[in-house]
Amino acid sequence: MTRRALLLLAVLALVWGATWPIMKVAVLGLEPWTFRTYCGVLGGIGMLCVARMNGHRLMMAPDQLRLAVLIAPFSLGGWFVFSALGVGLMGSGRAAIIAYTMPLWAMIFARLLLKESLTPARIISLAAGLCGLAVLLSHDFGLIEDSPMGAAFMVMAALVWGLGTVLFKRATWREPLSVIVAWQLIAISVPVTIMALLTEKLFPAAGIWTWLALAYNVVLSTVVGYYVWNRIVLLLPTGAAVIGSMAVPITGVMFGTLLLGEEIGWREIIALALIAGAITVVMLEKPKLKGAPA
Repeated sequence: MTRRALLLLAVLALVWGATWPIMKVAVLGLEPWTFRTYCGVLGGIGMLCVARMNGHRLMMAPDQLRLAVLIAPFSLGGWFVFSALGVGLMGSGRAAIIAYTMPLWAMIFARLLLKESLTPARIISLAAGLCGLAVLLSHDFGLIEDSPMGAAFMVMAALVWGLGTVLFKRATWREPLSVIVAWQLIAISVPVTIMALLTEKLFPAAGIWTWLALAYNVVLSTVVGYYVWNRIVLLLPTGAAVIGSMAVPITGVMFGTLLLGEEIGWREIIALALIAGAITVVMLEKPKLKGAPA
């Protein structure tokens, strides 16, 4: 866990933690397919602008473009769709907590597809992190029963995101990360936009807070967040990366307190300690000797 990776995880925790209450505001004013159309199209264009400012060529080699498009439904598409549907049916905090069961699925897929070892440190960290999420969710189990479809959508979002993370890491990339993510966003925007055109209104009469929430989700959550996340995935072993991401629901709860007035109680404090401990164990894990399996 290098200083650079730790800094990127901190940025991700802040950006994506604030996303959950802000996304809740956006999807109350915009329907799910319309919301994700804006995020995908504008986010893809924004990412291309970032790539151009960095002096990168915007067109990808044909084989790299095919690879990016094939992986996009898993690394971005499934998460885009299922999370927007889920957060519209349940509270943003509960949705975020269920979504971050993703490390469990990612570590399973990493073992199957990347042959990454389930080291004692990673197993302990995963168990501690999931216990922390369970503590956060413990007083809301009855509410989840009232919204089973919302919970099901968030579980699907977590599962597909976990698989997509492993597929993205497994691929051999030659293109700049910003260009890859930009074309993935644009690729998944095509079917999402078609669904929005067929079933929803692309230009609803929404209030100013809805559009401001959308702007945050496009610029920070999509462009900055996905770039930082995929950079972390390429820098770290899958197990370390996904356990580090478990800081996001904690910051999400804190932003929920700041933005929505939600209270922080003993559950949040215990969960914070467990998840912080999980991340610390991964940070202190000794690297394998060169040539040893990761």
